[in-house]
Parts: sequence; C-alpha cells; structure tokens
Amino acid sequence: MLYKSEIFPVETNDSAEEQYIQGLNSTEIIKQIALLSNKYKEVLILYYYQEMSMSEISEVLEININTVKSRLLRGKGMLQLKLEGGNYNG
Repeated sequence: MLYKSEIFPVETNDSAEEQYIQGLNSTEIIKQIALLSNKYKEVLILYYYQEMSMSEISEVLEININTVKSRLLRGKGMLQLKLEGGNYNG
C-alpha cells in the first residue's frame, strides 16, 4: 500500500489536517472525491490538487467566494466521513 506521505514528505509546518490527509492512501481519497457531487468535487480538486486560491476558484467557476468557502467546508466534511466509513447528511 502506497501512502501519500511516502510520495510527498510531511513538512513540519503542515497543519494537523494536512498531515492527516497526507497519511491516507491517495487512491482511496481520489475514489471518495469522485463519489461526491460535482459542486463539491470541483472545488476540492481545484483547491487541493490544482492549488488554486479560493478567489481563483471563484473566478473560474463564476461563483461567489463565500460559495467556494461553503463548498470546501461541506466537501471536506463529506470526504472525511466517507473516509471514516460514515455518511454525511449536511
């Protein structure tokens, strides 16, 4: 099993959330992101994998920056529960 932390070394200045994500199997993360609805999937991919800022995502998707923030928060919540084996009802 290959872990994301084996590909991208954990830096000491990463947040606890980033360290947790880096320790997960990247294949499983990608599978679970793919199961999310498009509105959450696209902001998660753009933010975490394309490393776009929230304002850049807002411009590209032509949505309000507060909508980007909301979708990131909800998408991360859904993803976390999926990875832990639960269901998100938010």
